[in-house]
Amino acid sequence: MKEILVILSVLFFSSCESYDKYSKDDFLYSENHNNGIYSENFRVASYGVGGDVYSVYITDSTSFRKHILVYYDNDYINFDFNKDEVTINRMNERKSPKEKANRVKVEEVHMNIIDLQSKKIQE
Repeated sequence: MKEILVILSVLFFSSCESYDKYSKDDFLYSENHNNGIYSENFRVASYGVGGDVYSVYITDSTSFRKHILVYYDNDYINFDFNKDEVTINRMNERKSPKEKANRVKVEEVHMNIIDLQSKKIQE
């Protein structure tokens, strides 16, 4: 019995794929948000029925590109601009049999656009 568990464990862990969250190989789309600030979305892993993993960058297309976060199939990304500040929220849709779907904040990132432009970050 132990041998079967060991074999199953090895098969399970060897089938778990890792991914490069910074990969820009599979470009999906970009969005123009505010004053020439864009988000670029890339698929970084695809697990079939298990869903896909995505990465989002923020850029002005000339002086900086910054990786923001990784998100999944059932996530929503919200950009909130206030002058030179941007807050990016990753929201997840939670569903229960008795309730309607509602979005729950999972992650929040704050950035200053002027700082990003002056540092000329390229990720």
